Formats: sequence, C-alpha cells, structure tokens
Amino acid sequence: MIRIPTTHLRIDSCSRCQLECGSCPRNGPDGVYAPGEGLLSVAAFEKFLSSAGGTLRSVEIASQGEIFLNPELPGLLSAAAAAGVAVSADTGVNLNNASPEALEALVRFGVRRLRVSVDGATQEVYAAYRAGGDLAVVLENVRRINSLKRRYRSRYPKLKWQFLAFGHNEHELGAARQLALGLGMSFEVKLPREPSCSPVRDAAKFSKDSGLPYSSRKEFLLKYGFDYARATCYQLWLAPQLNWDGRILGCSWNHWGEFGGNALSDGLGALAASETLAYARKMLMGGVPPRPDIPCSSCALYRTLRETGRWITGWELHPARLALSRLAGNLLLGSGLVSQWDRRFY
Repeated sequence: MIRIPTTHLRIDSCSRCQLECGSCPRNGPDGVYAPGEGLLSVAAFEKFLSSAGGTLRSVEIASQGEIFLNPELPGLLSAAAAAGVAVSADTGVNLNNASPEALEALVRFGVRRLRVSVDGATQEVYAAYRAGGDLAVVLENVRRINSLKRRYRSRYPKLKWQFLAFGHNEHELGAARQLALGLGMSFEVKLPREPSCSPVRDAAKFSKDSGLPYSSRKEFLLKYGFDYARATCYQLWLAPQLNWDGRILGCSWNHWGEFGGNALSDGLGALAASETLAYARKMLMGGVPPRPDIPCSSCALYRTLRETGRWITGWELHPARLALSRLAGNLLLGSGLVSQWDRRFY
C-alpha cells in the first residue's frame, strides 16, 4: 500500500455560501449536507498549525462554501504565513462579498492561487447559474486584487477565471476569455458535475471555442476510459479534506458522510489513525470491497472505478509522475484531467 506523508491538506475555511447555484450539493434533492454551516476559527487553526510541528507545506482553504464569508479570513491567512504554510483557494470562490481587509490579506500574505468562478460575460448569463451574484462586483474585486498586487509588488495570488460550461452560456465563452485576458487571469473551461443541468447544445462549436475534444463528462469517459474528475480521488492520499470543524471528509466531493476522527482537535495523527480512511484508499485501488460506512461507497467516482476496472494506482500518485503529467499533458493523463489538477499542491 502506497504511503505518502501528510504535507498538504484541505481545510474548508467556510461552508456557508450566499449564492444559489443550480448544481451545488447544498441544493441537492437528497437534502444531505454533512459539512453543516460553519466557519474555521483563527484559534483552532493556530492550534492545529502548532501541533503539526512544521510538517505542513500547503493548505487549500476553499471547498463547499465561500471563503470571504468568514470574517476571520485575514487572521487565518496571517497564521498560515507565520507558520510558513502556503495557502491556496483553488477549488473556487465567487468573490461577490469580499471586504477590503480580506482582499488585501490575499496579497499581503501571499495566497498562491485564487480560482474565481465566473460562468458568463454578461450579468444575465452569469446570474442564470450563479443566482444572487453580481458580475460587476466580481470583476471590480478582481481589479482591486490586481491593484493590490501592484502596490505590494507581488505576483500572488495567481488568478484564474473558471468558466463552467452550460448550454445557456456556451455562446459567451469567447467573450469571457477576452475579459479574463484583460484582467491578467488565466482561463479554464470546466464541465459541471450534474450532466442534466443545461448541457452544451452545440458540441462542435463548443469544442472549437474551448479547445476541448469533448463537451460532456460522459463523452470524456467514453473517449479516455476514466472519469473526468478522477483526480479528486487523489486527495485521499495527497491532500485529505477536513471540514471547518476538523471532521475528516476525505475529499472535496464528499458532502454526505465522514470518516470519523477530528484532525483539528487531535492533530495530523488523526488522519494516520483513521481506519476508515485507510480502508477507503484500498477500496479506490480495488483491493477490498465497498463498505456501507465508507463515504466513497456511494460516490459516483467510485462507481465509475468499479464499472471500468481502472482503479487508482500507485503509479499515478507518484509526485514525480504527477509533475511530469502536467508537462506532458494529453500524452499521460488525457485532456482535461491535467488542467483540473492544475499545480494544486506542488
């Protein structure tokens, strides 16, 4: 069984969100939202960083909610910087409600990456999915971050415009890309989790405009033989997900269960001691059958692993090969998976 030291983690700094996005887990038909509504506190984070004894290299602080709704965000970033831990918000933010203090903290404390979810180039199209959002506010906050980067003479945070592609917004893909270019942001087209949520209508034009040789996650699976979001499973080894209150969730997809134990109160040892997390890793590698108490057992990603027989392997989890895959792109892992991984932990 492959063993990788826990030097990268994911801790949800805020599970609250002010928008009502159509395919968000909190709006799901089953009504199950295990993370609950809460905020990571500076006191709990500082205690955890101290107990880690300098072994952590990076922490991803975005997951189920919107990080800027945590009023203690500047303090969290300050604590991480003082501990020498790199911070990213690469899972995504909506950037609709960000205080001047929070925006300055992003730059002052050197947050590495900020992925901004913007699914349109006009307010009408943007708000069709990001219900309750204001595109003008989002773009103005990006401009403020850029201004702060110039003031502090910093290249951080690196900004990415994430465009979730739907049938209702595919015609604005080019315009959104141009807006991102003008704001100094990289641009990534991503396919939504829920296939029935306004699927792409003109697949040929979408592929031409996006540069992607597929227009749906189903097409990706048929083309490459593995799931579009396969890299999410890597998190159980490379950067396990913690809830805002320290409960072990395993990965950023899991919103329906937990693995037991609490890493904020019990330290990194809770991850190593988790029998359920260790069992889940074996499951994802095809070594043991599913168990009802393991959240992965009811996950669509695990179902695809079972159906295809293409289990997670130690080969693909090797850090050197992951780095090489980012350079080799389509040759190793297939178009889409590499960009999704996107230098997240290295």
